[in-house]
Amino acid sequence: MLGVFIGGVVVGLLLAGGAVGGFLLGRGHGGRLQAQSVEAAEARPVRSAPPAEPVWSVVAEARAVRSAPPAKPVAKRLAVEVELEIDGLDEDLGLAAIERSETDADPAELAAFRKAEAALKLAHRIREDASLSDRQQSITSVLRQGRAALEELTARRIERRDAASVIGELREQLAAVLVDPGAATLDPAAAGEYRRARTALDRAAEAARGLEPDRFRRVLAAVGTGRAALLRLEAMLAGRPVPLELITPEELAKAEWEHRPGLTSDRYYYEGRGPAEILVDRPEPGQPTLLDITVEGDDYKHLSLITRTEGTTTAERFFSDPAPYRGRELVAVERTHVRIETEPDHQWSVRFRPLSDARSIEKHLYGQGHEVLICPASGRLRLNAHLRQPGHNGRISFVSDSEVRAGVPLDYTGEPGTMIAHGLGTFRRTEPITGPGLVLVDTPGTWELELRQV
Repeated sequence: MLGVFIGGVVVGLLLAGGAVGGFLLGRGHGGRLQAQSVEAAEARPVRSAPPAEPVWSVVAEARAVRSAPPAKPVAKRLAVEVELEIDGLDEDLGLAAIERSETDADPAELAAFRKAEAALKLAHRIREDASLSDRQQSITSVLRQGRAALEELTARRIERRDAASVIGELREQLAAVLVDPGAATLDPAAAGEYRRARTALDRAAEAARGLEPDRFRRVLAAVGTGRAALLRLEAMLAGRPVPLELITPEELAKAEWEHRPGLTSDRYYYEGRGPAEILVDRPEPGQPTLLDITVEGDDYKHLSLITRTEGTTTAERFFSDPAPYRGRELVAVERTHVRIETEPDHQWSVRFRPLSDARSIEKHLYGQGHEVLICPASGRLRLNAHLRQPGHNGRISFVSDSEVRAGVPLDYTGEPGTMIAHGLGTFRRTEPITGPGLVLVDTPGTWELELRQV
């Protein structure tokens, strides 16, 4: 019995020891499995993520922000943004590559391109230098300089194309005149205007090749001189009054482009600030034209149409008020200039349009402010006018087709055309007219017109 008891104890101890050993072995093995599962869990998002693209990089960084201490994810996020900025500048610089070889590239464009290229190279060098503690901030600063250079390149490229356009247009206009300055049929005055236009064309081409920041203004100034010479030459050849341009001694002391404020690449559009006088350039030479004009600001302003030819200087003021102005006026054949008298900081714009751009009045027409309308109907007509202009004066005039061709007449008040309605505040008028012709509306308020056959 004692032997059996001792044997049972031994077997029990052996079983207990095996259980303890198995537990310990199982615990150790289970720890390794747990570690492996954690590693697998951490690695699983990496293996299942899409290919490295900017948007997915941002998503991966956002996941890291949720699981990492605050300091690291912020640094990573900034690094990703910097990388994207570098790649973006690299791509944009490739798209804006100089179109021609460096030997015949535009000097101003090439200089701007080299600035952007140097900034990109410096950004790459800073990125590789891990010893710099503030390299992200340094890269951002350098990339900002590269972006500025790219913007300069784009502006220069637009200027070059606009300059080529206006120079080409002036060259075509000069060729269309079909005159020979050495011909016996060309009088000295006309030959002088032809040479002046040719010289202006050469100066514009020379200015376009320059590196000056204001080179485009120089191009426009030279082209403006050429256009003015051509306008005078065309008037001479057509037997029309020749417009004069008077430059004061004070203006002669200024730079060339300051003589001609408001010039743009569009031949018939001008914009600028402060007082100015603009030579009328008609889309249809020798014909009446429309003037669309706006002047901002709440201080005084006087707007006039001028006739300045040899021995003749007259002015017709069509607006005089502190309020801003936006309207359309008729420029008769004899008018040569538009004069803007206003404060130096007041912005303005001017556009000349052909008479065919005017709205046509068939039966009823509504509008606001100054406008020029075409009355296409012929024969005896009756024009009903309703003006709403609290606290202001308004006027409606009519000019027949025959008067338009002969030169727009002035009535007893010195206003153009035959007065149909004139008064203060809100009122109605009905007057007979004989069409066809033009209806001139001169009011700051709203208006309604009705045209009826008698």
